[in-house]
Amino acid sequence: MVNIDIPLHQGDNIVLLENFDFSQSIFDLSEPIIPSLSTDVPTSIDVIKNAFKNYENLFKLGHVNACSVPKHLHEIQRIIQYFDVLGTCETFIKSNTPQTAFNIAGYKFFHVDRTISSRGGVGVYIRSEYPAKLIKLPNDLAQPEMIFVEITVGVVKMAVGVIYKSPLIPYSVFAAIHENIAFVTSKYEHCVILGDMNIDHLKTDSSPLKFFNSYVTEPFAFTQIVDKPTRITASTG
Repeated sequence: MVNIDIPLHQGDNIVLLENFDFSQSIFDLSEPIIPSLSTDVPTSIDVIKNAFKNYENLFKLGHVNACSVPKHLHEIQRIIQYFDVLGTCETFIKSNTPQTAFNIAGYKFFHVDRTISSRGGVGVYIRSEYPAKLIKLPNDLAQPEMIFVEITVGVVKMAVGVIYKSPLIPYSVFAAIHENIAFVTSKYEHCVILGDMNIDHLKTDSSPLKFFNSYVTEPFAFTQIVDKPTRITASTG
């Protein structure tokens, strides 16, 4: 039997013989108690599946502020399977970003890339079974960033856009998108806008929201369907 009265160190060449005796006090190690994780906290996948459980056969659209698609590609791949269209902003994709960093099997990806410091990039993933093409807009704006894509669903052609305004840019910049929105809505009866406007749409009396409504929502008869916070932080409650 090995003499265990001498101190043992990592790297010692120790051979345990048959019928080795583990009853000696040196082997009395206390096992830490690891608390079990709560199973009551729903994951993002749980939330999505629960929200769509009654709409499995309908056309489903969503949006994420990716804060870098390449860095969060695996997370996007996990949730995108529940959507036919998934808009993204702050993609952080540049012209030299390899396609393997953002392409997802089974989906087409249309995107306007990050070119300068004020542009984070916007994009739209569309399930491959739906014919789609990029809509060329009259004006190429640095802010707010935008992209619109024509998607054919059955016999219906619809326009789906993603708009992103940096929180560092004043909300008055939304006046600049009027011509682009007018162009799209004049050509498509069905138009959906996804994105991150960095405006709290639940503060109905705020100046940013009133401005946005007067230049975007009301002139084009859009309806805001998001009626609850989409980002919860310590500061937002």
